[in-house]
Amino acid sequence: MDGRPIPLVILGGSDRCAGRLPASGAGQHPLSGYKGVALRFGGRPMLSLLLERVRAVPALGPVFVAGPREAYGRALEAAALIATGGGGDAELEAAVAAVR
Repeated sequence: MDGRPIPLVILGGSDRCAGRLPASGAGQHPLSGYKGVALRFGGRPMLSLLLERVRAVPALGPVFVAGPREAYGRALEAAALIATGGGGDAELEAAVAAVR
């Protein structure tokens, strides 16, 4: 490694339908939607907590979030948004193009 930071892309797509849980997940609630902003810990979106931790690692950067602007646009304080339509393949393609 040459000492330069490694770009990081967080894929922020959604699950249109709640996933099927394995038998070990009995009693748990599957999620759908944009979990990075919907899940909150201590009143903060999960994405905000993840970005805080990633920013503390000097070897990572720049940091991007690939996902739809309407879901993540306001939630970003420490990353650049790669605006996508929310689909997996589109996010991957946009992410690769952004970090090249």
